[in-house]
Amino acid sequence: MKRIAFALIFLIGCTIHANQSPRLHDTLPDFSLTDTEGKTHRLSDYDDGHVMLFTLGYG
Repeated sequence: MKRIAFALIFLIGCTIHANQSPRLHDTLPDFSLTDTEGKTHRLSDYDDGHVMLFTLGYG
């Protein structure tokens, strides 16, 4: 019963966030990421042009 309740709550949460998808030309909030060498990069550091973010997840 706990698994079913957890699954329902999880699916409801996913549905709520799915409706808030960004639209084309929306402004992204400022965020920061750390590269493999430990240097922190912020989106605001690259505000003079276009930014393409590529992420690759390893399982």
